[in-house]
Amino acid sequence: MPWDGCGTGRRKSEPPSPDGRGLERTRAKRSFWRERVRVRSLPLSGAARTLYSMTSSRTDRARALRQSSGSAEERVWSAVRGGRIDGHRFRRQHPVGSYFADFACDPLRLIIEIDGGVHRLDEVAARDLERQQALEALGWTVIRVTNDQVYEAPERLIEAVRLHAQRLHG
Repeated sequence: MPWDGCGTGRRKSEPPSPDGRGLERTRAKRSFWRERVRVRSLPLSGAARTLYSMTSSRTDRARALRQSSGSAEERVWSAVRGGRIDGHRFRRQHPVGSYFADFACDPLRLIIEIDGGVHRLDEVAARDLERQQALEALGWTVIRVTNDQVYEAPERLIEAVRLHAQRLHG
């Protein structure tokens, strides 16, 4: 099919062939997409609805957490994103079990948690310990750093990630 030449990347539609087979193919494609949309728009029920809503709500929650992150998390993200630490790729607000890890690297099974000032409270620290034990029970290693540590010595966090990777692969 020829390009339309206007730089949009869209192709010109070709006229149907004289025997009409091109038109049938176009109608078949339209029918396929209509059916697909109709099937996808059916209301879900039972386990399918629960699975869809769980996935959707987890995705929405992770997105909201990413959008409301603090400046310490932004600083850590700029240091670890895109494999900047020896090619190890991290994800932000990654669901692990029933929790959302601030930063997680699946191949290393490593989680980085950034703790703000509220984590100094006894009840919050107790929940953090419970959460960390649950994550470690799932086979993850958790590195906890405070906002102050992120601002004062970010290279120590990077070194801790490298040390964990060496222990794992070395």
